[in-house]
Amino acid sequence: MVVFGTDPLPCLNFPQRSIVHDVAEVAGLVAHSFGEEDVDRHIVIWKKEQQPCEAELNCLRAGNKWDPVAFERTRAAEEVERKEDEERAKKRKREKFVPKTNYQVG
Repeated sequence: MVVFGTDPLPCLNFPQRSIVHDVAEVAGLVAHSFGEEDVDRHIVIWKKEQQPCEAELNCLRAGNKWDPVAFERTRAAEEVERKEDEERAKKRKREKFVPKTNYQVG
């Protein structure tokens, strides 16, 4: 199946998909194949200026539906956690280690 916008076309075999990929490249478009070979393998084509981010591609490759709102929430939460980790690391560096003894014999 080829999806361009919202119009799906029938599933294509490997040589046909290869031709579509080549034509898309020549036309200045971005094409990616998704799904399992001989089951539901299909091509999605985007304009170069509207191509998906790497996270969206990974989501589609995993067979999931892309949800940009959920992605943004997750990304924001990860950013907050990363900043908190950096702050904890800075705080640990500032704390001076003081041994309980001076470990001197005598």
